[in-house]
Amino acid sequence: MVEWICEQCENRYLIKLEADFSIEPTWCGKCGLSIDIYLLPLSISLMEELLMWGNNYGKWIDFKSDSLAENGIELEKKFNRKGLQLTEKVKNELGSNFTVDYKSSTSAEWYKNKDC
Repeated sequence: MVEWICEQCENRYLIKLEADFSIEPTWCGKCGLSIDIYLLPLSISLMEELLMWGNNYGKWIDFKSDSLAENGIELEKKFNRKGLQLTEKVKNELGSNFTVDYKSSTSAEWYKNKDC
């Protein structure tokens, strides 16, 4: 089994899944450093699923008008449900030696309140 260690804080077991623009959705759960997804002992199929999910981050935002896209709240909720499902898959693959947390996106709510 591949052993991952955070190069910044030497964490070996706390992982956070959180999508953001143009970066992999895997983070050190201790210091917040971005983790190269290919360093984690995950199957290629799960890595690809995580990357595809992360690439959909922000689809609920209309950047041309800097506002919430049509059905933006529901799009973000769907995205977060998928994130929770992927978190469970990651937990299953990594096993009990890792703690995996998920940070939901809340940007649609921010845009909704901004537009009010």
